[in-house]
Amino acid sequence: MSRHFVISDLHLGMGRRPDGEWHPLEDFKSDASFKKFLDSIEAEADELIINGDWIDFTQLEPFAYHPGLFSAEGHRLGWTQEESLAKLESCKRAHEPFFQNLKGFLHTGKKVTIIMGNHDPDLFWPDVQKEIRRLLQPSREEQLEMTMTYVRRGSAHIEHGNQYCSPENKFYNPHNVFHDCTRDGQRRLELVWGSVFVMEFLNPMEEKHPYADNIKTTARAIWLGIKNGWVGGREAAKFVKFLWGAGIPWDSLASNILSEEKSPDLMIRDLRDRDIAQGLMHLYERDVEFRKSFDEEIARTSREEWMAINSIDRNGSDHQQPLSIEELTPSTETEEAATLGVFRENPEVRGAESLFSDEVKQVIFGHTHTEIDGAAQDARVENYFNTGTWVNSMDLSKRANRLRLENISEADLKNDALFDLRLRTAVIEIGSDNSTRVSLRAIPL
Repeated sequence: MSRHFVISDLHLGMGRRPDGEWHPLEDFKSDASFKKFLDSIEAEADELIINGDWIDFTQLEPFAYHPGLFSAEGHRLGWTQEESLAKLESCKRAHEPFFQNLKGFLHTGKKVTIIMGNHDPDLFWPDVQKEIRRLLQPSREEQLEMTMTYVRRGSAHIEHGNQYCSPENKFYNPHNVFHDCTRDGQRRLELVWGSVFVMEFLNPMEEKHPYADNIKTTARAIWLGIKNGWVGGREAAKFVKFLWGAGIPWDSLASNILSEEKSPDLMIRDLRDRDIAQGLMHLYERDVEFRKSFDEEIARTSREEWMAINSIDRNGSDHQQPLSIEELTPSTETEEAATLGVFRENPEVRGAESLFSDEVKQVIFGHTHTEIDGAAQDARVENYFNTGTWVNSMDLSKRANRLRLENISEADLKNDALFDLRLRTAVIEIGSDNSTRVSLRAIPL
């Protein structure tokens, strides 16, 4: 029998500052727990699979983000290979024990497999891969496997899951995430809308509110911040532009010549989510400072952004429609939704179900930061698993937290007690006859 352990969404970042305090963008504070985890599985594991978002390149210095960089096909672009290497260097310095421990695990003869997530496509630059191999020093090349899409172990399909969830985190083509920039001719990384949102919005916000991106999805957190008064007009305008643009089919941009501007009030009124539209109009009409900063941000909108907002679908039959909050995030109203990740036609679940076949009997995702046990007696979707995250998060199985979330305050986003760590690993056991069993196991802290 072989055993394969799956974890996901570690989000390694900048570690501690020189004064010993955590960098405000650091979400992974579990180097010691990771070492204990490796020690606990060493005797039985044949392989460790890190299922996406291992390293959070969007929160590593140098940030190297420049708005308005596009490929000829209309893909938003980020940093170069050299800048990704510099980011990796920042992470190596911040989490030296982590990399040493993973290297030690490899040197016991085990295998490590890395799957791409939406926060770490940088790992697939050729020179970044060379540096990862130099850093971890596998004894044999096949001991360290890196894949941009998925792996199969027995009848289990393991994939990060961003391609099946809300559209702001989907790559146009996950096999090809590097493109030539029309502005400077350099090869650059494709940035999904969610990563643009992190760079332009969440990173500055997290400097003040350390747990701002620990509420998933972040889109709901932003809306709650607007509604509860701790997100201002400029940030609200960025959020509205995000809702308008996050779902566009990228190939519509190349031939789209529509770049007409919309007035700020129409940007709000034409949102699909009526609650958000009404709430924003209430603020826009009554708060002078909010309206001024909102208008200023809309005025900064680039021609390419207006092209995205005015884009048409691939068949040329309909204009881009803004996404609603419910398309971006699960409801928090019921315990069922909070603990099981919204099984009411949730795209994550539909994606998992679409993968079941004669060859695939179990599906393991990450990405949503919500642990789901498809072997539990009350599982809504049998054999669908999610390993959750190594990032402290609010436990929405608790009714008090669900109620608090709807009116979450600035003080709450600085309160360590509200955000805990619930570590899970999926264990795949494969028999000599290729029979496959998957279970979700708690990782002791």
